[in-house]
Amino acid sequence: MRTLLPSVAAGAYQVWDGQFGEPEQKIFRSLVGIRDPQKHAKIRRIWTRGFTPEALRSYHPILNKRVSNLISHFDARVARGQTIDLSKWISYFT
Repeated sequence: MRTLLPSVAAGAYQVWDGQFGEPEQKIFRSLVGIRDPQKHAKIRRIWTRGFTPEALRSYHPILNKRVSNLISHFDARVARGQTIDLSKWISYFT
């Protein structure tokens, strides 16, 4: 997290932990499912910082490294005659 979002990790921004309600409730929901426009806007503001053009550019080297590692792993498995379950591997990116 620190290398991916250094300004967020350093505490420069408020970070949403994925929880709604009181901390002891530990209720997790999708941002898409929030029907209250004010609640949606409040939580979306936190997420928006991670999707600015500058932030997206900063993810590029990390994603390149991970995709290269993934392809190398696939190549090694194929060389050993093993099959690859793509749905399993792609889930690591989501």
